Amino acid sequence: MSSPVSPSFEFDFEAVFEVDDYMYFYSESLTPERTDAEVAALLPLLELDAPMNILDLACGFGRHANRLAALGHRVTGVDLTPGFLEIARKDAQARGVEVDYRQGDMRRIDFENEFDRVLLLFTAFGYF
Repeated sequence: MSSPVSPSFEFDFEAVFEVDDYMYFYSESLTPERTDAEVAALLPLLELDAPMNILDLACGFGRHANRLAALGHRVTGVDLTPGFLEIARKDAQARGVEVDYRQGDMRRIDFENEFDRVLLLFTAFGYF
């Protein structure tokens, strides 16, 4: 009798988050209007009525981070994908806002009591 083979559940992050493919498939659903509505919903939910230090984990291409920065919050965005961070930085520049974008793995962050709020939005939870 042969022993059962365990399937491999290793997640291929780079294949799933190839920037051009991701932007192509999500461009119709992740509209500016949707993002504006999501940020508007976050404001009362997270009591963001005064400027705060916000960490946006798996920030992607900065759609929430840049809008929160435009509202006066100090935002740090962390994402594993350099291509998303490049898009986020260009959008921040176009909006005239400053966001501290850093490439990194959300599972290995090195911050200690620096933020008033931490966000993990959209699809990032559960991939690892």
